[in-house]
Amino acid sequence: MLGEISKDSSLEIFILRPCIVAGPEALTLADSMPWNRLPGPLRAVAKMMPILQPVVPDPGFPLQLVHHDDVAAAIALAATAPTPPGSYNIAGDGVVTVADVAKVLGGRPVPVPAASAAVSRLPSIPSLLEWLHVARTSVVMDTAKAKTELGWRPVHSSAETLAALASAV
Repeated sequence: MLGEISKDSSLEIFILRPCIVAGPEALTLADSMPWNRLPGPLRAVAKMMPILQPVVPDPGFPLQLVHHDDVAAAIALAATAPTPPGSYNIAGDGVVTVADVAKVLGGRPVPVPAASAAVSRLPSIPSLLEWLHVARTSVVMDTAKAKTELGWRPVHSSAETLAALASAV
């Protein structure tokens, strides 16, 4: 839509499409976990007693994360480098799983391939379960264009971004 609006303009349009942004200053992924919305004392008890850690349905699909600093670097390149305008996927190298995310953020992953599909059939989805839709399908981007044309390289892999997020929460 942006391309259509600007097609007769001299503007150079850059569309950066990051995957899930995370890191020590981007806590939305951690904050979206239902158990992280519990009062502090209840969260502390759950951390001390693994049996109380919330179960996280894991449909088994890979996903990517991108560190907030790597997104900032992509924005800086789009604004300053002699790069062709266009759309660029921005994601850290490698993948993580819902199980990886759950483990480092305080949940217990349980393999359930149809979990999200079952939740999507409910007439009304509680807001605490909306994060499950992230894992309904593989969310893996091809970042080759950003690397070759924009000259962007992520400093942090998806796994390193998850570790940085975990250390901040």
